[in-house]
Amino acid sequence: MRASRGAASADLLTRVSAELQERRDLLGAAVKEYQQLLLAFDALEQQAASQRAEPAVTARPATKAPKAAKPPKAAKPPEAATVPQASKAPRVAKAAKAPKALKPPVKAGKRAAAGDGGARSTRSREEHVAILAALEHGSHTVGELAVVTAHPGAAIRAALKELTKARSVRRTTREGKAAYALPN
Repeated sequence: MRASRGAASADLLTRVSAELQERRDLLGAAVKEYQQLLLAFDALEQQAASQRAEPAVTARPATKAPKAAKPPKAAKPPEAATVPQASKAPRVAKAAKAPKALKPPVKAGKRAAAGDGGARSTRSREEHVAILAALEHGSHTVGELAVVTAHPGAAIRAALKELTKARSVRRTTREGKAAYALPN
């Protein structure tokens, strides 16, 4: 019985060894190909960098005659070069701009429609998405939402007010504290 076990384990070891050798050869070819690809990529990067560094030289058509050389500019007279800086005339102050017409205050919900505060509307959308994502895991207080979303508390409160008005979020209590949750 021991002899058959020894023969079986020898066969198993031979088979596993052959499979490992085959796998090593297959992966060795893949590693060589990977190294060749890396070298080709580096060569392309170097070529692209050298093309970016060297300005492109365009050949002129042979039919055009070369431009005539311009005469050299006359040098400034010596007295103009020695004028002290203090003799320059003082600058004249610019005329004050007329004040812009005052615009009536725009409510937060109408900012995007009015075209005013586009950055604010983008920021509030990000806050809305962050709040809704946090509330998917359960109810949170304003302070918890501020920590989880990394937005200031004032912005969280404003966004919660808008979300509550839109009925995307409902106000609730948790352990005696005001909290917010997704509607049922």
